[in-house]
Amino acid sequence: MLGGTSRRASARAITTGRPFARRGSRAAHRAERTDRPGTGRALTVAGTGAVLAFTGVLVPGLLLEGSSATGTSCTEVTQPLGPATGFTEFVLTDGHRGSESEGAIAYGGDLPTAMTVGTRLTSAASAPTLVIAGSHGQWFNLQKGSAYVVPQSGVNFNGGGTYLASNPIDFAASFAYLEGLSDDLATSSATGTVSVGTAGGNQVLVLSGTNTDYNVFTISAAQLASQAGIGYDVPAGSQILVNVTGSAPTVTGQMWIKQGGSWQQVSDTTMENWPGILWNYTGSDTFTVQVGSAWGGTILAPRAFVDVVSAGHTIGQIIARKLTSNYETHQRLFPNTTCVPSGIGTGTPTPTPTGSATPTGGPTATVTVTETATATATATETATETATATATATATVTETVTSSPSPTATTTPGGPGGTPERSDVTIAKAVSDAAPEGGDQVTYTLTVTNQGTAPATGVVVRDDLPSGVTYVSSSPGCSIAGSVLTCAVGDLAPGESVSLEIVATVNPTAGAGRPVDPQSHHWLTPYKSEQQIDLEPGQTRTVTVDCVDGGIVTDGSVRIDHVDQDTGDTSDVHVLYAGSPTTSTWKAIVRNDATGRAQAKVFVACLPAETGVADSQVGTGNSHTHELLADPDLVTDTRALPAGTTSMTVTCATEGTFPIAPTYALSGGEAWLVGSEPVGGRTWEFTFLVDDPTTATVGVRCLHLTTSAVQGHTHDLQYTIETATATVPAGANVERQLHCPDDAKGMVSGWNAPRGVNVLGNDPRLKTRAFRFESTSSTDQQVTMWLVCFKDRTTVESIGTASPLLVTNVARVTSTSEDADPGNNQGTASMLVSPGSTHVSLPRVALRSGGKLELQVLSSVPGKGRVVVKAGAKLLAKGRLVLDPDDQTPGTVKLTRKGKRLLARKDLVAKVTVDPTRGRTARGKVQLQG
Repeated sequence: MLGGTSRRASARAITTGRPFARRGSRAAHRAERTDRPGTGRALTVAGTGAVLAFTGVLVPGLLLEGSSATGTSCTEVTQPLGPATGFTEFVLTDGHRGSESEGAIAYGGDLPTAMTVGTRLTSAASAPTLVIAGSHGQWFNLQKGSAYVVPQSGVNFNGGGTYLASNPIDFAASFAYLEGLSDDLATSSATGTVSVGTAGGNQVLVLSGTNTDYNVFTISAAQLASQAGIGYDVPAGSQILVNVTGSAPTVTGQMWIKQGGSWQQVSDTTMENWPGILWNYTGSDTFTVQVGSAWGGTILAPRAFVDVVSAGHTIGQIIARKLTSNYETHQRLFPNTTCVPSGIGTGTPTPTPTGSATPTGGPTATVTVTETATATATATETATETATATATATATVTETVTSSPSPTATTTPGGPGGTPERSDVTIAKAVSDAAPEGGDQVTYTLTVTNQGTAPATGVVVRDDLPSGVTYVSSSPGCSIAGSVLTCAVGDLAPGESVSLEIVATVNPTAGAGRPVDPQSHHWLTPYKSEQQIDLEPGQTRTVTVDCVDGGIVTDGSVRIDHVDQDTGDTSDVHVLYAGSPTTSTWKAIVRNDATGRAQAKVFVACLPAETGVADSQVGTGNSHTHELLADPDLVTDTRALPAGTTSMTVTCATEGTFPIAPTYALSGGEAWLVGSEPVGGRTWEFTFLVDDPTTATVGVRCLHLTTSAVQGHTHDLQYTIETATATVPAGANVERQLHCPDDAKGMVSGWNAPRGVNVLGNDPRLKTRAFRFESTSSTDQQVTMWLVCFKDRTTVESIGTASPLLVTNVARVTSTSEDADPGNNQGTASMLVSPGSTHVSLPRVALRSGGKLELQVLSSVPGKGRVVVKAGAKLLAKGRLVLDPDDQTPGTVKLTRKGKRLLARKDLVAKVTVDPTRGRTARGKVQLQG
């Protein structure tokens, strides 16, 4: 049923004179299908005059007789999950949650437990990302977007959102479509095989398929009960449909996926190559997830109660009548565009609306359809209350749908299953050179696409150009104000794309000459944050701690303090995830497998976002500060871990960086982190003790040891690494401390402990790190501790920037139309700028301003520059410019008489020479415009 690749526009160059480079919409493709049986059908809704447009092939779940999927190789379906598009959790009635959702959530009933929502979203502040139609708990931490809750209380808006005045979702209509979709998918014939095999050393049900686009499997509840574990063995990138039959299915064991010829447990990393996995269940009882790993795949069970009894976390969307889960739902949305291949999903479902799925109130709209069970029937259609298709056998279906608001004559639902069509604008961003040198010019290409089923209106792109680049030019229709570029795209038809280009100069960063203030330095003020965790028996909790004011997380720890007596021990408290998902955030996922309560505490160490003000030993410092720089993305590695002890390493690739915020995630199984330590240079090593196989993802963030450049100079951070060994007596629970020098603070900790010693976490006391160990051994054991200590002061200033500089540019797109998925409205492109040998960069264009020539000269160091402008042997202008690395305002030089006369008659190209007081002379051709 599901497969194929989406027809998405590729980036195209801008042609002079055209406002944008556009790619055609899907209208032409749809027009080609209008002569096919079953397409373009319309039914009149009784009592309203509204027309419901149904497309036999394009609307799975509502294939009317006369339609046929045969004879078409692959038909594109946009927003196959209809109203659930963009939501990680989409639930008809009630829910009970005990951990965060990385995406948006919507509940048609009650959600009494508060949670963190939207940690992976990039949605605009106005986007509906938290919707609860019934009662709700408090407090929800909403990281992005706005909320509809009644009463309007109990939400912390951390992304600038607010309360919505009305419910943006018609849950009844949404689930009517989703039930029909589920029914139709259930008719798909299997194309792959299900057999008992081995994955990761475990006996599992292996789902084997060879199609590179789509693979369909049918698996019964009895099969799931007879064999624990699932193994996906299909080509990377192919879509998977798993139809589950029988009653009350339960999926147990671990989930594996075959990648590159070897089995890996499903994880956020491995699932990147298989986003289109869909488990479909049409039953109205319970669909139980009870796995010992992460769950990989979207669950479509619109009539069922989905009960996540155990999982490391779930990866994909969950669509259910009711949901209970104490585990995180991770943001891995089902693809927005899929394909309906020939011969699959041709059956006609019979929706069975339930009481909970039928809205009440408002006028009643009755649709009577008389249709046949033969896909090749000849239909006679009229714009009346009854549409009749006649063939050899006739079945009559009469449905009564009550909804509020009711359809009117001006409403033409044409999205999936008769739900309203929605646009879905998305943006992708690329840079022409990801490793330029200072002074180079680069081109950013922004591709804006409407992936939705309705026109996107009032589309606008906003690009806030970062420090480190200077605007040169852009596509027509774009304007610059300060550093903010705005492009009015206008309207985009479904499937239409527009490409924009932005040309920018990479600011010079190379140093030259002596420091202005050779004894000036800056202070650092590290700090820590902490939060208490209480865990009930069997509970999994997610805790996030932020560094304030944009500070940088350097380290974090879960210290396990207590487990109720005679209910287990500290080894029963498992940390499934500990690390830094964003530069300023540290997160822990902790599971209590003891039969009693457990108490723990989370500690986080933070560097400030910027240094203190300049402090000169000779009294000439001023009030400027420098930013501290860390890469936004972690350097990661993912590996399946067998039973035993396994070590993994990750390395920061860029010179002048250091690994911070050691991060690890376990997909399930039974494993403990027993070693986390620096092993030289830019490398960090993680060691796991594994009793039950799992998949681990480890990572570090790379901290740049050179600050940002201000006033043409930088400073370096300084650190030392302290290490010591300590004895843990047999059977003892002890604290062991490691200290930094007097002029430093401990920012990253490390340790290595043997089997028989539980690492219970550590407490950053800044100058001192207090480690907690518990021995389960009958003999004394030795542990090793490390502490990375950053000095309180930077080095004195250095002219220019000697180290590579990371420049990240983020663009956002918005529209005035309803956006199906606000989470895909941001595009990012990064480049690593090397200093090179350029100290001064010339503009492409200089403008006449009265008797002067205005030109923008960029410099990496402060000083002055002597400017000479010539055309052949003719001197057109000369003078001196103040060169300020922090000020990009154009300067002026005086035109000669010849220069004035020539520019009064025509534009011309001249040779410009800038000789700076510091650094190399720059020469080049510049267009002069009068």
